[in-house]
Amino acid sequence: MQDLDLLDPTEAARLLGGTVPISIRTLAGWRVHGTGPAYVRVGGAVRYRRTDLDAWLTAQTRTPNRAA
Repeated sequence: MQDLDLLDPTEAARLLGGTVPISIRTLAGWRVHGTGPAYVRVGGAVRYRRTDLDAWLTAQTRTPNRAA
């Protein structure tokens, strides 16, 4: 196992939200819809790898369209 830095949903929400954390309900909704970051289940508990959160954030990066 390469990455054992597992975060619980509260920690993941805090990390993803920066100074204003997203809610753990938002993370749960993303899991249901398959739109959020990858996660693992450990003994029934949801955990997030920090590397998966970083990769998901990178994939969310958008460049604004600029009018000429």
